[in-house]
Amino acid sequence: MKTKIIILLVLLILFTIFVSNNTEPIDVWFFFWPLNISKIVLLIITLVVGAILGLITATAFDKSAKKDETKGENLSERPVIKSN
Repeated sequence: MKTKIIILLVLLILFTIFVSNNTEPIDVWFFFWPLNISKIVLLIITLVVGAILGLITATAFDKSAKKDETKGENLSERPVIKSN
C-alpha cells in the first residue's frame, strides 16, 4: 500500500510541475462553442475526467468479477478448448 501512495505522490508532483509550465491561454472548441481557457484548466479537467472514468471502469470490472465468483465460476479455471 505504501508503494502505491509513493507512486501516486510522485505522479502528482510531476503533474504539478508539468501544469505549472503550461499557463498560456488556448482556444478550444467544446462541441459548437469556442472557449478561450488556459492550459492549466484544460489539463486539470482532463485529469479529473480521466480519473473518474478510470474509477468507473475499474468498479464495473470488479463487480463483474465478483458476480462470476458468486456463481462458482472462476474464469482462470475454465478449460481451454483447442480446435485443429
